[in-house]
Amino acid sequence: MLSIFYFQRRLTQKYSIAVGVPTLVIRGRAVRDALLSDPKGERFPWPAPPLDEVLRGVELEGEQKKMYEDLPPDAVRVFYFAAHWCPPCRSFAPGLCAALSAVRKRRSKYANTQLILVSSDRSEQSYARTLSSISSANALSVPWSANETRLALPGALGVAGIPALVITDGTGKVLTTNGRQYLAADPLGLNFPWAQRPVSVLSEQALLKMARHPAVVLFTDDEDGEIEFSESVLTPSAESYYEECSIQYPGFCPYQNSSDDETMDFDYITKTSRMKKKSFKHVMFYIGIDGTDSADMIREHIGLDDAVPLLTAIDFPKQRMVTMKYGDEITTDSVQNFVDAFLSGNADFKPLKPYSEKC
Repeated sequence: MLSIFYFQRRLTQKYSIAVGVPTLVIRGRAVRDALLSDPKGERFPWPAPPLDEVLRGVELEGEQKKMYEDLPPDAVRVFYFAAHWCPPCRSFAPGLCAALSAVRKRRSKYANTQLILVSSDRSEQSYARTLSSISSANALSVPWSANETRLALPGALGVAGIPALVITDGTGKVLTTNGRQYLAADPLGLNFPWAQRPVSVLSEQALLKMARHPAVVLFTDDEDGEIEFSESVLTPSAESYYEECSIQYPGFCPYQNSSDDETMDFDYITKTSRMKKKSFKHVMFYIGIDGTDSADMIREHIGLDDAVPLLTAIDFPKQRMVTMKYGDEITTDSVQNFVDAFLSGNADFKPLKPYSEKC
């Protein structure tokens, strides 16, 4: 039987309650501050104001001032809630700036990613210091003078403590509320913006998952176009798998006890056959970027050469693997056929050497 502490931890993670108790959650949104500002509950259930409404007409400060609505439509917005008086904020800022700089250089579709500071400082001088700490990331900020906006944004984005990192797309749709924890687990931002998706980039956290779950991995060059291609040919097979097996997209999750990490067995049915196949555990789909530590580590561990692109399916729980034949064209259809053969148990599996022989 699961203990109350297990559910306590899971709920704390789910609703991003990093610090501060007591916290009241209504329909998945922390509303402690709203309750404090409205103790009689006259505005209950304290609906969150729309993000675009809160920021409409706000001129963001930075090297160049810019209206929020004038940000590029394709720009991912990274809202950073922080203050100079908060020691964790001061230690978090350098890693945040380094990760965003790397993401912008590595992936062209995130080149316009915009960091936006929302300060909780107690003086304008402290606010200036906080903004200075992230200046290397070309950050903009909600002005110190826009006090009403700064106070409204935590409620609009469900923030209950600092430092906090919330990521949205250009329409204001929230992609990530746990940005701080995701960045700690993925300091290079390989899976930025850490939204739920069927295919992720292979990372050190993924290697931990692969010890318990089979995985389909497409190794590829580190060029942006090759990464985009790999995602495009893997995604249809991954989406089909999750849909047919009624499994939610795992996304990128730093918690090793998260629901996407539970062992699940099921009878897999391919698109081309309604016959029940052999049971498989929860399967993950990854892109292994050549030159990253995680990709190099897994190649060395199972004895794969450095060829790219290279499609593999690796099953550590059953100590076996299969690789697409060298020279075969990697397309959406060929990937689907490869995945179907792997999941049905009809692939040409090769045994993995025991860990002891690899040491």
